[in-house]
Amino acid sequence: MKKYAKIVDGHVADFKRVEPSFFNTFVDSSPGRWVEVTDDSISKLGRDPGIGAYYDRYIEIFASPQPYPSWELNGTTGVWEPPSAKPTTAGKYFDWDEDSKSWKEHNKP
Repeated sequence: MKKYAKIVDGHVADFKRVEPSFFNTFVDSSPGRWVEVTDDSISKLGRDPGIGAYYDRYIEIFASPQPYPSWELNGTTGVWEPPSAKPTTAGKYFDWDEDSKSWKEHNKP
């Protein structure tokens, strides 16, 4: 059996483990396209993509959903990266603020 994900607008909408011959008779008239999920395409994710996972068709990689619109997918690591690095000030906590596109300090959780 092989694994396949249905991609709609860059996200996984369905997932199947089937023999490749399954698609010889399978009729799916809904939008999207089926792609084979390979070990290479999930190596950065570390697991099979779930519904809602992001798929980049140019580098053929699955990633977790994009956390914020301003974050970019690193094609080498498969990790979403913010426009600026998270501060590492000892004893302080930071969350991303999409409105200002910056890290905001907050109280300890």
